[in-house]
Amino acid sequence: MKPGGWLHVADVAVGSPLTQFLDGFVGRYNETGHNGMYLPADPAFFAGLGEVRHCAEVVVPWRFADEAAMLGFCALLFGLRDCPPEELRAQLHDKVGVVATGAGVELQWRLLYVDIHLPGAG
Repeated sequence: MKPGGWLHVADVAVGSPLTQFLDGFVGRYNETGHNGMYLPADPAFFAGLGEVRHCAEVVVPWRFADEAAMLGFCALLFGLRDCPPEELRAQLHDKVGVVATGAGVELQWRLLYVDIHLPGAG
């Protein structure tokens, strides 16, 4: 990284319901399993890199025409094998959150965003 530059990081936050969805549910149905390494929502964790200017979990909705499209996308994305669609649907509603909109459905994915200003010129 260039001195005085910016580091922008985004990932799932430690302890969020998404970690249970990914490491539990996805891990059960994905042939390689899932054991993620997640970011702590604690600016002090990143302070050794530079000045933390932003550290917050943000909803980044995934938009779909309907639930069938959402289920198909998620099954492919997460490599789910032999997963009953109703179980996937229930887990998405329970652990991630699904909101009906006038244009379809939104999966309420959340990421921790951290912006760090690195020391040095600039």
